[in-house]
Amino acid sequence: MNGKRPPQEGASISTAPPEVSPKDGRETEDLENTDDNNNIYLSIDLRKGTTVAIFALRQLMERHREKQVGLHLMFIDLEKAYDGVASQEVWRCLRKKGVP
Repeated sequence: MNGKRPPQEGASISTAPPEVSPKDGRETEDLENTDDNNNIYLSIDLRKGTTVAIFALRQLMERHREKQVGLHLMFIDLEKAYDGVASQEVWRCLRKKGVP
């Protein structure tokens, strides 16, 4: 082995763009980070916990450090943003606007 831990379930880093799939109504949150300059994509299933998220973010930061390019991260806490609105109401509004 090369001394690096293998990727954990629930986190992936690739050079291919993330595929867009329709939501199936499950309670899920995905974080997708796209770096257009280097085509590095990060997708984290936040239901797996913070350990997986931290591992994936460290991998992304390490790749940018190796390539000596800048990295900008943005975190949005959707729970705090929508905690005052019932989730069924959000889904109803999205369907009304034509979002699958």
